[in-house]
Amino acid sequence: MKYHFVTHGILLRQDAKEAKTLLETATRQRIKDVLSLELLKIETKIKNLEENESRSAWDQSDKFLKLYITLNDVHNLNKENIVCDFEKQGLSFKVKELEGKNHELNIARTAYPILPDKSYFKVKSDMVVIFAAKSNPSVKWEAITFEEKRILDAKKSKTDVGANKDDPTSGLMGIMKQDMLNKTWYESQQKTKGGLESDLAGMNMDI
Repeated sequence: MKYHFVTHGILLRQDAKEAKTLLETATRQRIKDVLSLELLKIETKIKNLEENESRSAWDQSDKFLKLYITLNDVHNLNKENIVCDFEKQGLSFKVKELEGKNHELNIARTAYPILPDKSYFKVKSDMVVIFAAKSNPSVKWEAITFEEKRILDAKKSKTDVGANKDDPTSGLMGIMKQDMLNKTWYESQQKTKGGLESDLAGMNMDI
């Protein structure tokens, strides 16, 4: 079994919150239907993630990013069957032959650099806790992986563009309006192109 320690659940919950806000402010029925369908998809994904989230969690202190992995009877394994390799910005954790199964946690690139020589893990009752030492203790991690951090930064940047501080939904509405404008422009261009082709097809041109 592979564990993906990501903040995907956090992102989905943020998406669900924004979708609900937009749904409350939408006036056109077609837009409401689209938002309702999208909200249903997001909530379904969140429900599917809850089981995995119950098995894993993460926390942080000033010095460490802490990953908690729940595995029944892991404390009864031989020490050689539990391995964690740390890199400057990544880690690979493996549990071998736990009740006939192997478990892995691979983070190719963490959100921020870590200190391999100061990182370690502890085996507790039915749980393994990984302590990834922060390279910069003053930085508060908002995500575990670099990819998630990039997505969060992009979402924040998009939301902030054109946002009105008196209206927290204005930035989101601006993005949505821009998407609708682009769609309208494309459809208009397609209709114009189609009409032009029809006119040319009806012309008898002898050269």
